[in-house]
Amino acid sequence: MAAVTRTTTFAGANVYLSRSLVPPEFFDALRDALKINGAHVFLCSDPSQNSPSDYHVISSMDHEKFEDLRSKGCNLLGPHCVLSCAKEHRVLPKQGYTCCLAMDGVKVLASGFEKDEKARIQKLVTAMGGILETRASLDVNFVIVKTVLASKYKCALNVLKKPIVNLSWLSQCWTEHRVVPHDRFRVLPFSGLTVCVTRIPAEERKEMEKLIILNGGLYSPNLTKNYTLDMPYAAVGDKYLVARRWGNIHIVTRKWIDQSIAKGGCLHEGSYPVEGVPKSCNTMEGLQKEHCHQEFSNASSQHVRSAAVDDLEATVSQSITSPVSVGNGINNEVFAPSEPMKEEASNVNPVAEIPRWNMMTFICRTAEFH
Repeated sequence: MAAVTRTTTFAGANVYLSRSLVPPEFFDALRDALKINGAHVFLCSDPSQNSPSDYHVISSMDHEKFEDLRSKGCNLLGPHCVLSCAKEHRVLPKQGYTCCLAMDGVKVLASGFEKDEKARIQKLVTAMGGILETRASLDVNFVIVKTVLASKYKCALNVLKKPIVNLSWLSQCWTEHRVVPHDRFRVLPFSGLTVCVTRIPAEERKEMEKLIILNGGLYSPNLTKNYTLDMPYAAVGDKYLVARRWGNIHIVTRKWIDQSIAKGGCLHEGSYPVEGVPKSCNTMEGLQKEHCHQEFSNASSQHVRSAAVDDLEATVSQSITSPVSVGNGINNEVFAPSEPMKEEASNVNPVAEIPRWNMMTFICRTAEFH
């Protein structure tokens, strides 16, 4: 039998290893790895031992003893973390809790999430050895967004050009203790958008409905103040006039849909203007560009800023309310319907009561003004 080579990688570390805190299939391997690498191993659990050189091995954040140990300031390690450190001859990390090293050196940017969701993302990323960035920068590896309405989405798509994924990707990385392939977790081009069309031939309407749904959006035959996209074939009729008066709707051409699908991302609506529609209809465009420019400029060089500013805008999603789950496997956040306007409604006297940051899009071929 070959002699075991002992190292001093974990020298000075006091590691508490209890059978009640780790899966039985890991116990022997953990004990051997710790001893071989010079750790002082205690086969028990003692929450009172919380000095910088003390470590406690625990199966996961879901263990019933996890919060108790954490509240006492103990350094917590997952079985995968200990075994990886032993294999790679790395010292044991001291950052509260490290589950594994799956994201060691990986930088993640998250956008469009509520405070509690962001806190959860922070826990998962750091527990896997990664770094959760707060600002956009070119060295980010992955961007996690809730929907395409996230404030950093367009910046990630047009400038960072890094994988844009949903939260399920992070959960899968956590489950498998590795950075899983991201293709099946991509955020679809219309994720979080609700689309309403009007005065479109039946065949084309069905085609557009199918494309919208397949690419993460929610199709609706009715126009409401809280919908995200409105897509008439021709800019005539009550829907178009109401959409203009509400002032929170992007007015774009059908080409925006096709090219967004081709690129695999929600393209800048301002690049698809409708003939005859005054620029004042896109009142938020300048503010969006300025917001995203400031966001990115603080984390990148001057030459990148000047080249990218025209392609950037941040679609602010903080005022979105009433999340709705869309049955397409994607965690979509859409506006809840309110006061729907039917296709043939007339004598409408709309009042722009919705928050100005609730952006919508209106897709047309031509505009007719009288």
